[in-house]
Amino acid sequence: MCPGDARGRRAMSRSGVADACPLPGSKGVYAICFVLDRPVAVLSRGGRVVAEVGPGRVLYVGSAGGPGGIRARVGRHLAREKARRWWHVDWLTSESAGTLFVYYREGAYGPAAEDALASELLASGLARPVGMVGATDSSLPHTFYCLDPEGVARLLESRGGALVRCGQ
Repeated sequence: MCPGDARGRRAMSRSGVADACPLPGSKGVYAICFVLDRPVAVLSRGGRVVAEVGPGRVLYVGSAGGPGGIRARVGRHLAREKARRWWHVDWLTSESAGTLFVYYREGAYGPAAEDALASELLASGLARPVGMVGATDSSLPHTFYCLDPEGVARLLESRGGALVRCGQ
């Protein structure tokens, strides 16, 4: 089971990553597929509503280049309790009803790596963009409604990297 999924059924480690959802501490690109059971407002850092997302299955594309790598970044996103909601996706994952899977690929990170993954999702027809939520440093969307989670999982697995199924 992955973070944000348990609603008290399983304890998470301090980093917010459940033991059953191991992620690497290296740099790389990732995608998180999670469920919203109601609409959630996404706020800018200035407090302005930039979008309302959900209900539905949501897919977010990001990358991690800082200390703790993918484990720290994804763990932070998926932790239900956050000291502050810094990224757009934090508003969504704080209200998540569960995490379906986390995909990651170690190595390349940053806007170019995120855009490469996002453009594949756009071209696939398996995901529909949610405006530009989560893409403040890109010209491509990074948050999507996941229309076919299994199809997206197959697409991501075909890129290499790893897919960790959560909450199943």
